Amino acid sequence: SEAERKVAEQIIGNLDSSGYLAATVEEIGEQEKVSHEVVEKVLAKIQEFDPPGIAARDLKECLIAQAKVLGVQNALVETIIRDHLHDLETKNYNNIAKKLKIPLADILDAMSDQLFQRPLAEATMAVESGRDAFRSQHVQKIEQIRA
Repeated sequence: SEAERKVAEQIIGNLDSSGYLAATVEEIGEQEKVSHEVVEKVLAKIQEFDPPGIAARDLKECLIAQAKVLGVQNALVETIIRDHLHDLETKNYNNIAKKLKIPLADILDAMSDQLFQRPLAEATMAVESGRDAFRSQHVQKIEQIRA
């Protein structure tokens, strides 16, 4: 819809230098006179574009969006990202296992997933490096939202 296209333009226009969304969903909704549900719907679609995780509000959301695009459907992976990001960044898998009260082998299994085959800093850099290319192609991407 036209409203969704305008929301998408607002989202893209509000990406910071690292590719993260600098405006709140509420601010964009207010600006475009749409509900936050509409903004969230458009935001979720944009986060599936290349690079995956573009327009995330933080690293957790970025990694979860990347997991979704990569087809990672593992509740443990999502729990680790959402609730144990600091331990994940420091590779403190023993602490994650202890906090979740599960065997270390389960954590290591989850960490072997495709999403974690590159460092977190590299995942963030992929979003940063893709930001400018993303902005230059945003007109084509916005058209996909209408589909």
